[in-house]
Amino acid sequence: MNKAYIPGIVAALALLRIAAGWGAPLTYSAYSPSEDPAWYWAGKSQTRARELLPLIPDRLPGPLDAWAGGARKTIILEAPANATVMEIAFADAHESAPPLIRAQAGEMALAEFRLPKGTGGKGEKSDIPFHIQKVRMTAKQLASSGGLVSISTENGSWAALHSITFRSALPIWETLIGAIAIGLSIYFLLRPSPMKAREAPAQEGQRAILSVFATVSLILAILLPGSNLGVLDGLPMGALEETLVMMVAIPALIIFGPGFFRLPWPAGAAFGLLVIKVALWMGAPAGGMAIKIYDTPSQATSGNFQRTYDTLMHPGMSARITAPLVEGSRF
Repeated sequence: MNKAYIPGIVAALALLRIAAGWGAPLTYSAYSPSEDPAWYWAGKSQTRARELLPLIPDRLPGPLDAWAGGARKTIILEAPANATVMEIAFADAHESAPPLIRAQAGEMALAEFRLPKGTGGKGEKSDIPFHIQKVRMTAKQLASSGGLVSISTENGSWAALHSITFRSALPIWETLIGAIAIGLSIYFLLRPSPMKAREAPAQEGQRAILSVFATVSLILAILLPGSNLGVLDGLPMGALEETLVMMVAIPALIIFGPGFFRLPWPAGAAFGLLVIKVALWMGAPAGGMAIKIYDTPSQATSGNFQRTYDTLMHPGMSARITAPLVEGSRF
């Protein structure tokens, strides 16, 4: 077998592995099972939420809460089978004795963390979580627990939950191997043959200019904000998957792009993607909450708010909060 085919085969296997482990996020939303959380937790130490009905109680008492029995409380959840990131969004916590939370897969401890002090109010569900904790788990860990994950209060008082979301974790090694293999495949496919006649100097110059413009166009298409909230939505790079892809994609374009975009059809595709991204950027509405930041009272009086990077993309504001929009378009 020609050695030039090996990177292509590796790239295909890596992409298949990534696609097999990729799925839609699973979100458990917090709800109030009763007006009195003590009634819900009376006589029970744990409760279980199922994927078919993804709801969890909005209050998780701790051992210091005599009203809930003064004992450790646990919520058990069904998780996806592949490598996953569990995002636990908290709405509030006790103002002086926030709980120590433990996340487990079966009997295996995944993480242990103490919440920051909350407002100590009613602990009602808020549109914007006051704290988000991410816990990573492998497919092997989930398999050993039968696909069940639990969170419990080890000590301290209560925490109010906003939601718990399971997102498929990007297989980092497969992604890096696949990106390198794709780059090598492009190199082997497009490297000039020793027997191929050289192009005329004028035509070679035109192709070089085309290649530079196409490479820049594709980089801009990747980085330009698209006014949406999905992965690869451009600057600023928020998602882990987005950052990893950019760390691989941008260097690969700089190294392999000039040769790849000397061909007319890849260059045309790069220009077309840039046109589409510009149209999305200019035409899509900006969702979220506009925030203006003032350093001093005099700035607030004069309306001279603090300019940031977001101001360049969204004039008239310092920043844009999109978390409520991500969680369910509550504006």
